[in-house]
Amino acid sequence: MAAGAGGAAGRRVEGPPPGPLVAEELPVVVRASETVEGRGRLYRSRRARDRAAAALRTATLQRLLPRLGLGAAADPATVVSTAAEHTGSDPGFVSYHLFGPPPTTDHDLLQLARALDDIERQVARP
Repeated sequence: MAAGAGGAAGRRVEGPPPGPLVAEELPVVVRASETVEGRGRLYRSRRARDRAAAALRTATLQRLLPRLGLGAAADPATVVSTAAEHTGSDPGFVSYHLFGPPPTTDHDLLQLARALDDIERQVARP
């Protein structure tokens, strides 16, 4: 009897191949701010400051590069010098915040977020 059950479980099910994926309407719409806050809470609960910092830096660069007239393949030195020129900031400050090491404390992560926001606002100013 055990051999029969094992044989049945090992058989391949015949039938038509699966069709294309079907798009399905989501039951709710989630505001972007809720998504960001949820991701932030997840990073915080896992103490994933490195990933949170990388996400902040990547998003900032994605918004900065077009404003600076640079492409996505621009090297960090060019990004730093161009951003420092636009903002009037010290290139070391810009480099540290856009490309520096991950923060080690929640306070450092908050400071990084504020600095990135300041750099972005200064670049956006006419």
